[in-house]
Formats: sequence, structure tokens, C-alpha cells
Amino acid sequence: MAALINSLKLLSKKIDSIKVVISGAGSAGYGIFKILEKAGCKDIVVSDSKGAIYEGRKDLKDYHDKDGDGHNSNDNTSKQEISRKSNPRKMRGSLADVIRAADVFIGVSGKAGLLSNDTVKSMNHDAIIFALSNPDPEILPRDALKAGARIVATGRSDFPNQVNNAVVFPPVLRALLDMRAKGLDEDMLVAASYAIASLVDGHHLKEDYIIPKVNDPRILPIITQTLKDAIKSHMSKGSNNMVLHKT
Repeated sequence: MAALINSLKLLSKKIDSIKVVISGAGSAGYGIFKILEKAGCKDIVVSDSKGAIYEGRKDLKDYHDKDGDGHNSNDNTSKQEISRKSNPRKMRGSLADVIRAADVFIGVSGKAGLLSNDTVKSMNHDAIIFALSNPDPEILPRDALKAGARIVATGRSDFPNQVNNAVVFPPVLRALLDMRAKGLDEDMLVAASYAIASLVDGHHLKEDYIIPKVNDPRILPIITQTLKDAIKSHMSKGSNNMVLHKT
């Protein structure tokens, strides 16, 4: 999310007016969808191995009780939520179909080479590509840039703009322990994202530097404090279900 915040800032685009396509509807894709939705993104299309997820898709509407316990699977439950809250135009078809005129692609599919040059070319001008599958991304940065993408990030440290969740793990754990909290909601994660993004100031922000390095010493204190403040705000509003009782 921090990488997207700074990419949009660099390109003078607003999160509430862009189209984002997420490839991959597992735990990573679902989590990204939830954070983007909370951050104000209004046009999100999530695609899985069967294509675009939309409300009324037969395999989601008529799910199969694979384990025989009479309940929907966690995977299917999250996809049903995605189908209700995303894809406002009910787009159908393959990834190549729905990515046309998209501003942002976020890949957590685990499938190398998923994007072709033509697929990238079909996106909007100044496209943003986050090909995050490791070790082999959905498209290599050089290919995405050659096809017309403006900003490219991957999960790898040998390319510019590494997006790595290790950036947030230590400060999240520190904040949870200090505040004796059980967990975080999407509002808190969005706040943390803006804190991370702020570490790249306007003088240094550029197409190949949109997010701080994993070992940036400023990350731990700023995210820890941001999350503590967010948890305190959450508690002050009367929502104490996320906080452990002190003994």
C-alpha cells in the first residue's frame, strides 16, 4: 500500500479514481483488496484462476461443501465477499480481458510470466505494475517498462522497488506487544502505510524509489508509534475487542 501511495503521488493520480486489478484471490490478494477498499479505492477487480470475480459467478454462488461439514470454505467465503464489494461493472473474462484500461496491476498469483507485453500495453497510460510473486514475478521489470509501464515493483531485492512485508513485521509485533492488542484492522494498516510512504520525501521520490529499503532504521519507530496511536484511537471510541485485559 505504501508503494502505491507514493506511485500515485508521483503520477498525480488519486486512489478513488483509479482502476486496480489484483491477480490472485488467496490470503494475500484478499488482504490487499481489504486494505485498498478501506483506503478509498472504488474500482477494484480481483481475478483468480477462473477469471474475474463478480457477484453471481456460478462457482461462488453454488459452492461445493468439499469437506462435508455443511459450511462454506474460508477461501470461498473471502471470494464471495470480494464478489459483493468489488468489480462494480461486473466485468467478466480472463485477466487479459479485465486489465484493459487499468491503472494498477497487483500480482500475487504465484504464476511467473502471467503478464505479456500486450497485456501491459492494454493498460492506461502511466501504468503501475506490482508483480509480487516470488521468486519469479508475473512479468520482469525490464519487460513491463519496455511495454509502457511507468512504475514497476517486485518482491525481489535484486530489482528496484522491492515490496517486502518484512518492512512491517517487527514494528507491528512491537506495537501489539506494547499495547497488549489482539490484532489490527484495515484502518490501522492504512495508517501504517501512509507512515511508511512518508519516509520517502518529495526530493527523493522517483520511479525507481517509491518505498524505503527494508533495513531503513526509521521504519521501526515511525510505524510502531503510528500503530500505537491508531490502537489508542480505536480504544477511545469504545471498541476494546482488540485489546487484551491486563492482569
